Amino acid sequence: MPLDRAVVMTSICFPGEAMRRFAALPDWQLVVVADRKTPADRQQAGARFLSVAQQRRLPFRSVDTRPGNHYARKMTGDLEADAMMAVIRAAVRPGATISDNLHRVYAALVKQEMAGPQEMTLVDAWLEDVAELS
Repeated sequence: MPLDRAVVMTSICFPGEAMRRFAALPDWQLVVVADRKTPADRQQAGARFLSVAQQRRLPFRSVDTRPGNHYARKMTGDLEADAMMAVIRAAVRPGATISDNLHRVYAALVKQEMAGPQEMTLVDAWLEDVAELS
């Protein structure tokens, strides 16, 4: 999970090759900001996708001041990326094991609704698999 680097993009389309490549970058977080024209069922593996409805639920007062169908909506993604990095930094404990920190980070992201609960289920299952190998 990246601690301080993010790519923030707006999109009204389904993911293309460039977005898939950004989502696959190691040590980077991709944040995709939707607009009114964005397909309702648009999702992207490896990215934090912010639908218009999700943007309205964010704690940023400036969200409602940004015009629809305008690149200025990217600023909402910039704020969300900064907030995510702050949650991650606060969750990491120096000296803790990687497994403990990974669990702690995802739990914090789920609590802040920056990751879905299914992410926590996958992390826990993966950590159990790793523990059995040890």
